[in-house]
Amino acid sequence: DYREKHHMVTTGFQFEGYEIVSYLGIVAGEVVLGTGFLSEFTSSFADFFGVQSGIFEEKLETARHAAMDKLIKKSAALGGNAVIGIDIDNNVIGVIANGTSVVIRKI
Repeated sequence: DYREKHHMVTTGFQFEGYEIVSYLGIVAGEVVLGTGFLSEFTSSFADFFGVQSGIFEEKLETARHAAMDKLIKKSAALGGNAVIGIDIDNNVIGVIANGTSVVIRKI
């Protein structure tokens, strides 16, 4: 979908050279991590010895991308072409991306 592909996103509250025409509401994209026994064991082992867990980091990165994709899809479904004020929260269970869907236009 064109609107999803060209969606603009920011953690800020404006885009240089654009104005916000309308605020459509808060949108969120949630992804639950399915780590599996092996990656949980590896992560625990890494925590115990104070090293980074590459497997768990990759899963979090994949989950962040998926949460952002869901956020953009929800914004586009509302008629938005941008999301402002994005905040991403991670925990052991999953990733949540929140923001405000808006319609913007070039000044």
